[in-house]
Amino acid sequence: MKVLVVGSAVIDIVCKFEDNLKIKKDELILKLGSKYNLDLIEFSVGGSALNVACNLANLGNEVSLVSRIGKDLYGNYI
Repeated sequence: MKVLVVGSAVIDIVCKFEDNLKIKKDELILKLGSKYNLDLIEFSVGGSALNVACNLANLGNEVSLVSRIGKDLYGNYI
């Protein structure tokens, strides 16, 4: 099957840190103006349309993606 997917392709930035954090009812509370040491920063390509296109391609479909990509560091990464 041929599929055309139209939508977003973005960079997901995930920061992991284990400082003294407050968690209240499944919500992370960060103190305004505070600094936290990051243990890890991960960059990955994501976005709803890109994820759908990749999954459809993995299922054996012929897939094309139409998405607007910026002319910056993250656009080049994508």
